[in-house]
Amino acid sequence: MKQLRFMIKTNKSVNRISLDIDCTPFELFSSIPLSSGSILLESTMPSHELGKRSIIVTKPKSTLIFFDNSFIEIINNTVKKINTPTLEYIRQILDENKINYKDNTFCGGLVGYISYDLGCSFENVHLTKPKQTLLPEMFLGVYEWGLVFDHNIQKWEMIGICDLQPHVEFINDIHPKITQPYKSRFPKFQPNLDPDEQKLTSNFTYNEYLNSVVKAKEYILEGDIYQVNLTQQFSATVDTGPLDIYKRLRETNPAPFSAIIVVDDNNFILSSSPELFLYVNDKNVETRPIKGTIPRGKNRQEDERMKKLLLNSEKDFAELVMITDLERNDLNRVCETGSVLVPELKMLESYASVHHLVSRVIGKMKPEKDIIDLLQSTFPGGSITGAPKIRAMQIINELEPHRRGVYTGTIGYISFNYIAILNIAIRTLTYESGKITIGVGGGIVVDSIPEKEYEETLHKGTAIFKAFR
Repeated sequence: MKQLRFMIKTNKSVNRISLDIDCTPFELFSSIPLSSGSILLESTMPSHELGKRSIIVTKPKSTLIFFDNSFIEIINNTVKKINTPTLEYIRQILDENKINYKDNTFCGGLVGYISYDLGCSFENVHLTKPKQTLLPEMFLGVYEWGLVFDHNIQKWEMIGICDLQPHVEFINDIHPKITQPYKSRFPKFQPNLDPDEQKLTSNFTYNEYLNSVVKAKEYILEGDIYQVNLTQQFSATVDTGPLDIYKRLRETNPAPFSAIIVVDDNNFILSSSPELFLYVNDKNVETRPIKGTIPRGKNRQEDERMKKLLLNSEKDFAELVMITDLERNDLNRVCETGSVLVPELKMLESYASVHHLVSRVIGKMKPEKDIIDLLQSTFPGGSITGAPKIRAMQIINELEPHRRGVYTGTIGYISFNYIAILNIAIRTLTYESGKITIGVGGGIVVDSIPEKEYEETLHKGTAIFKAFR
């Protein structure tokens, strides 16, 4: 192992140690002792432009948790109540640890998730519906080091702002386990389930979902909104462990922004998201909203036909243009005048069960703005709210029977060198002591057909349903 040391202007240093480990990110993650704050951010589609690296963090220096209007920080099992607003406190941590290190990689920082529900408070949207899950609205670990896998060269590095040698010894201790065949790490919950408990149950009936689409279209015709993202949440109880489900999820639905987050011994977040919310490199910003979905064909010929149908769909392109415009407006709130551009307005991306239309929006933040200002201006992402955003979020609260939780929030990292990759938490499920909850949805516009919109949600959920059925 060769250690490299980079000195920087802030009197902090970034340390890098190359690791002689021959394994995949999931193999390494499933071999380490997992505890609260163990997180894998994995590209299971490394061919994607932003899917070149996977990251493992564990043993956070502290953990930031927002739950039921209470904001706490846990340090060495000691709980401290935080009275500073969440985003401002995150800014303080980043400022205290900021390093002038130009390599485009994670070198310690904040990793975890921010839920859609907490994002509603950023826009002063009051939520009135009950929760579907009991997980925190925010779970972010603060890490001084991480394990980074470069998919291009198939090499591991340990990178951080602390002395890495004790952590290298930690990896050396588990190294013999890495090459062993994968075995389930977690006990099965509810081993004698009633068949009815194992059925996927939506928080909408079929007719309720159709009626909500009709109501959303009425709001569009009345001029309240142009578009709204309407979702339903499925739940079931399973006797399969969380790592087993994630292992199958990464196989059935490869994605560039996948993740598994250990909240505690019984609660997990499992994600295989295709959608980039924010990529930040110092002052440069990029977002890639998805709008427009069609199922994959059963053979190559049918698949090509489905691609052409999506690319030629006026409805889907209109949805994409509306959301792209919303994202441009959000970025313009914090970016330099004239810097917000749309290099690609209509790209087609293909995944295991669906094709998507995607746009790419870029900008450069003003000198006085930072990533916290960016989050305040853009979160939750416009592709999973609608336009205009605030009114769409109010209508979502009215039409959907439960709060969304982590689903359609964001998962990812903000590094101390102000590199950040954050996804939109779609194709994402929560796991709570054997109970799983999965959200799926789609954009409603004036010419939406309710039955077709319902079918689209099922197409999006197909790959996830296969992971445990």
